[in-house]
Amino acid sequence: MSNESLEGWGEVLKDISVERAAAICSGGEVAFFSILPHVQEELQLIDHCYSSLYFAIGKYKIIEDLGPKKSLKLLSTYSGSTNEVPTLISKANEGLPTLYGRFKESKFCYTHTMWEWISQKEVDEFSENKEKISFLHGDLSDLIDRGPFDLVYISNALDYKTRKNVYVDPATIERIVKPGGFIAHSYLSTNKANKAGWKTVAEYRIPYGSRKYGLDWNYKLCQPQTKED
Repeated sequence: MSNESLEGWGEVLKDISVERAAAICSGGEVAFFSILPHVQEELQLIDHCYSSLYFAIGKYKIIEDLGPKKSLKLLSTYSGSTNEVPTLISKANEGLPTLYGRFKESKFCYTHTMWEWISQKEVDEFSENKEKISFLHGDLSDLIDRGPFDLVYISNALDYKTRKNVYVDPATIERIVKPGGFIAHSYLSTNKANKAGWKTVAEYRIPYGSRKYGLDWNYKLCQPQTKED
């Protein structure tokens, strides 16, 4: 699951509408329910972690096969007492290299701690727009040739190393974004993305002690600085 707040991203992105976007996949929740509603044409989800793609693809397929109502009930109540969810997710990844990610299946029993806060309306809207999504295994730099995009969600990716064991340079992210486009990122006070020099368009922080799930991140929507800035 994501450890970020859909509520926080809802506040930051509420006035945004774009044609093409790219996003860190993670467990899928932020991309499915916070980014996708603001995308008109295409959303490419990328992650270098097979486990993240494994679970996100599984949730996607559960909603596709079972429908919005049944899938929400299943995912919002699953607590490890049944093998139905892991079985469905494993089946969804048959024939894909993401099957290597199933070694973390035991941790999936905590999914209900987030999905119990996801509304039926959100799942219905995802189901109607899910065809805009594609999945990609790779690093953020692999998006350069696929972009540029109007919006790029990077989570807190600049605090992690790529498959080449190096940190992503903020300049790499800027190459993925169209002029005038947006970068959505979460961060703690010491996060490298907070020091990237990007112009803040909107930001939000869940008041301490009031969050329903996730960590106490800052949520920020930015644009790369231009010469005019």
